Amino acid sequence: MTFAPVDSDTIHNLANPTGRRDHRDELDAMIAAVTRTRTVAEWEKRLQEADVPHSPVLGVTAALASPHALARAMEVEAAHADPPPPVLGGEA
Repeated sequence: MTFAPVDSDTIHNLANPTGRRDHRDELDAMIAAVTRTRTVAEWEKRLQEADVPHSPVLGVTAALASPHALARAMEVEAAHADPPPPVLGGEA
């Protein structure tokens, strides 16, 4: 993976945890600019090919539909007086 060139001041500012904390908005903007260039599936494929541990951040609907949640029956229906019953998180 390659990224746009970064000037030496930016490299110095982001070289350690304190610098990354102090320049978080700048760092977040840099990361967002790169991650917007591909879909989640494209990033997953690239990261997997590079053997980089990763996982997408999922919304509630996508998380409950994931193979991990489905295998653990994490979605359960709760009885309610007015149909349809709400869907709640279950125990893992």
